[in-house]
Amino acid sequence: MRRQPLVAVMCATFVGLVVCSRVECSSGGNPIPGDAAPDSPEGEFCAAEVSYYAQCGLDAGCDLTSLNACGTTYAALNPAAAAAFVGCVAQSQIECVVDFLTALDQSTCMQQTLLNATPDTAFSTLTSDYCSACGGGSANCRSGFAEGSGFLAFLVSDAIVTQVDKACTAKSDAAVLVCTKVFLSCEQSTVTGAFPADPCGDGG
Repeated sequence: MRRQPLVAVMCATFVGLVVCSRVECSSGGNPIPGDAAPDSPEGEFCAAEVSYYAQCGLDAGCDLTSLNACGTTYAALNPAAAAAFVGCVAQSQIECVVDFLTALDQSTCMQQTLLNATPDTAFSTLTSDYCSACGGGSANCRSGFAEGSGFLAFLVSDAIVTQVDKACTAKSDAAVLVCTKVFLSCEQSTVTGAFPADPCGDGG
């Protein structure tokens, strides 16, 4: 039997739960999980996340658990990245990947949208520390970090960026390629460890 789209499943099956608490299911709009105002940045992000899951047919129980925690996911993201996600979903330009953070990290649309985003203080500090450790402090290292080795960290909140900075930017005498490889591994493990756990990470 053909599986129903996620929004239809939620509205038909989960009426009265958090996922349908913000919008009447008959209105044709996406339900907004949690308590965020529909026109707030968080509300827009949560609505976009529902749309993304619907586009990708992600409707397992663990997916609904993830949607109900969209406020936590929003808080773990850089606001610019959350806004970029909203725009990319509207264009159906986020690839369907089970792990949400991986979907953002691998999205060409996210990368292109964030090219002109202004780094905040925490990310600027990470950039300086990384380039001192691995790039000799060069201007080229600094200008290319956000869209290169630091892109995953650029997606997340200041608190997580600070954890990456503390864990991954120790001064290294290794060659640049080796230093970068070590940083990327550390960045991945630190961001993944600090980001809200994916309920479907074990396959749902």
